[in-house]
Amino acid sequence: MKVLRAICISLLGLAMLTLVGGAQGGPPDPAELVRIAESLVAQLGLAHQEAVFGMLAPTLNVAKIHAQRVINLIQGKSGPDYNPAVGEIGDGIGALAHAEHFREGIRNTPLASVFLLGIENVIFDLSAPGIGAIHHAKRALQAPDLNRVRLSLRAARAFLYSARGSPLDPVSEGGARAILARLRAGR
Repeated sequence: MKVLRAICISLLGLAMLTLVGGAQGGPPDPAELVRIAESLVAQLGLAHQEAVFGMLAPTLNVAKIHAQRVINLIQGKSGPDYNPAVGEIGDGIGALAHAEHFREGIRNTPLASVFLLGIENVIFDLSAPGIGAIHHAKRALQAPDLNRVRLSLRAARAFLYSARGSPLDPVSEGGARAILARLRAGR
């Protein structure tokens, strides 16, 4: 009876691990990882564009609208600083959520050794307290004059540029476009 009970408990435990994906989970779906990386690159491109538009804006108010759009594109609708009043130009999910979703998709898989450092760089460039793109876009919103808004947006743009990276960069040094290029190449 004890042996039967132990077998039943073991089978129940295995069934529960299967239902919740186990500690390791299955290998990530390559097509899903490409889709997430494409969405991340798209949101970063839009955020970079908004930062540039803000740097070139003719008035303080217009520059701050672009700064808020940068925040919206990075944080998405669920972000603490999201403001729908400036209009939604992205997918509403946000670059940071895409990057974090990608990171979780590769965690504890063989792909982590290839992509983890690169995606961590992207997340850092976007959200590092006191220095990331979000920080500088928030500073732009609080700036009292157009020149200071432009300086803050220039710094935000630099972090966005780094997060976006180049498809020719090594994944460990590059940003989202390097990750996407490597995924598309299948290596």
